[in-house]
Amino acid sequence: MTTRTYTSPLDHTTDAGFRAWGSELGVNLALAGLVQTADTGQINWGTAVRPGTNTAAGYEIWRLPDSSLYFKFEFGTAGGVSLSNMWITVGTGSNGSGSLTGQQSTRSVFFSGNVAASATTNYATYLSVTNNSLSIVFKMNSWSGSYPMGVCVVGKSVDSSGAPTSVGFMVIRSNSSSGVTAQSVRTAATAETFSDVSSGYAAFPGLPASSLAGGNYQAYQFFLNLPDVQPFAFACGVAPADAPKLTTFSVALVGGVSRTYLSLGSLGLTVSGYTSASFGLAAIYE
Repeated sequence: MTTRTYTSPLDHTTDAGFRAWGSELGVNLALAGLVQTADTGQINWGTAVRPGTNTAAGYEIWRLPDSSLYFKFEFGTAGGVSLSNMWITVGTGSNGSGSLTGQQSTRSVFFSGNVAASATTNYATYLSVTNNSLSIVFKMNSWSGSYPMGVCVVGKSVDSSGAPTSVGFMVIRSNSSSGVTAQSVRTAATAETFSDVSSGYAAFPGLPASSLAGGNYQAYQFFLNLPDVQPFAFACGVAPADAPKLTTFSVALVGGVSRTYLSLGSLGLTVSGYTSASFGLAAIYE
């Protein structure tokens, strides 16, 4: 279990800027424990050129340390020439030439499609890699000075005791201050990829209190749809008063397994009847 933090600007106005933000992510993913595969055709950061709008210049294939989940990251440009972009797909294997195999998530954007607040300010990126999860919080505060350019959390299903299982996985993404989506993928028979949802992936039984109650964090459970409802242990909602943005906290969401999470502030969790400031998103960070 390894975390990694690095700081650097986000400049997508030149080929050099594109190469910088793309290549440094891979370097730090490796330092956090993710393993790059030997798939042919992966992007060459020494010669990569910033692509045109809504286009990827190339990809990298990575896997969890235990080889249970594989990730295809595609690096490119969003709807404007100065807007960085990255797509992610998650599967259970790779064919060795850049295509994921097994049951897969939908290829999806997890950048906001906005220009960074500054092309010269250093922004922090937070990474966490375990045998059962990956979280990427990319360039915190680079979008609108308050939000990360993108968040992606991938984690396996767990049983009632909190131990990981091979039934399926979930991909959570946030790419603006007003949107969090989640997609469940069942990998056990019968395998199936379910629809992305922008609400209904978490339980919010009421408005949180203003502060910790008896020292207990007000953490709100997320759920997978596989299609039976199963608990998700690698992200949660949290009361911002309990865990302000960029603080870590530990809580046992499922069974008796305590895990550590990084609070990301109010990222637009969809909760009927409440403002987005009432609930924050927290990603696995251990």
